[in-house]
Amino acid sequence: KTAVVAGWADASRLNLADWTSCAAADAADCATVAPALAAPAVSMVWTAATRTCDNVPVGVGVEVLTARVGTRDNPQARVARVATSWRFASWTYADPFAPGDVRQDFMLESTVRFVEVDQAAAQGVTPQPPPVFPSLPADFFYPFLSSASVGGRAAASVAWWVALAAASVAACATTRGANEF
Repeated sequence: KTAVVAGWADASRLNLADWTSCAAADAADCATVAPALAAPAVSMVWTAATRTCDNVPVGVGVEVLTARVGTRDNPQARVARVATSWRFASWTYADPFAPGDVRQDFMLESTVRFVEVDQAAAQGVTPQPPPVFPSLPADFFYPFLSSASVGGRAAASVAWWVALAAASVAACATTRGANEF
C-alpha cells in the first residue's frame, strides 16, 4: 500500500514535485511510518455479560515532524517525517435493560500533532573579504614593465622612466598653478 505525503503546506495536487510517495512496508522509502493506513491488527472482543466491546478503533493519531529549511531570514517548515497510529477504546452500552434497537452515541477521535525538529542555530555563510589591492594580470603594466630574461623579475624599461618623468612634470605644473593664489 502506498501513502502520499505533502512536503510543504501549500502543496499543489497538480505538482508532483510537492508530494512524496511512500510505501507503508518500507519506512526507509521517505522516512514515513504509515501502518495506520491499513486495518488495525487488533480484533474487537464482545462481552455479552457486561455489554462491552473491547479494542474498538476509535480514532487515528497523526504525528508530523517538521524541520526548518531555506534561507536564514525566511526559513520554511518542511515535513520531515509522518507517523500514524490507531487509538483504541472499550465501548459499554450504558443501559443494559434497554431494548436492542435503542441507539447510543459513542465518541470518535482523531489527533494531529506537529513537532518541530530541534536544530542548531542557523549558521550564516560569510564570504571572504575582498582584497585591498585587486590582483592584476601579469601584462597589466606592459608598456612600462617588461620581464627580464634573468630570474624572471620585472625590469624597468625606458618607457617606465619616460612615464615617471611625464608624471613629475605634470605634478610640478599642477602645484605651481595652485601656489599662484
